[in-house]
Amino acid sequence: MKNPWFEHKRRYYKPVSTYGWLVTAAAISYIGFSVIRITGQSLKLNETLMNISFQVILTGVIFILIAYFTQKR
Repeated sequence: MKNPWFEHKRRYYKPVSTYGWLVTAAAISYIGFSVIRITGQSLKLNETLMNISFQVILTGVIFILIAYFTQKR
């Protein structure tokens, strides 16, 4: 890529452009709103933790894929 969005560090991807920061902010805000929505709808703690864990894992996988394909090589 000519203009990479992320730079790969040892264990994480560091945003190096505006688009990288926008993707990072979008992922964090999506997780935050998902937690608020799930805690408002769930009745049991087990259900809440299971749904939040699923959302965090799914968002993390999508974030890592975006960062991998737009990283500095």
